[in-house]
Amino acid sequence: MSRVNISKFCIHSDASIRDAIVCINRGAKGIALVVDHDLRLVGTITDGDIRRVMLKDISLESPVSQLLENKDDPYYSQPITAKIDDSEENI
Repeated sequence: MSRVNISKFCIHSDASIRDAIVCINRGAKGIALVVDHDLRLVGTITDGDIRRVMLKDISLESPVSQLLENKDDPYYSQPITAKIDDSEENI
């Protein structure tokens, strides 16, 4: 099993949302790991989070911390899950 260097997925919490987009693109996995200056994980940013920011007309020059605050919205707090054999009515 090969080890993965996660540094290419990391971005500091004071970086811009535009920088997060660059990080997501560089990592090519659809995610950026937001870390503080001690390299502790603060949160994650996905390409879906970026899409929602763009729909809200938030500037891409805004700090990533603003994007993380928006993730506290209860609408996005719980993922939608279903068993593979669930019907659409159960979702």
